[in-house]
Amino acid sequence: MDRTKKSESTSESSFQKCQKKLYKEAQKQEVIQETNATRQFRTL
Repeated sequence: MDRTKKSESTSESSFQKCQKKLYKEAQKQEVIQETNATRQFRTL
């Protein structure tokens, strides 16, 4: 039972790390889109 528990915990932690990475990337994309929108608005 210890083996399965260990494998589950490790996979869960790596999954959380991946989620955090994706979340950060999404935030970056949102910021880029916001800056582009403000630039377009200013040019208008």
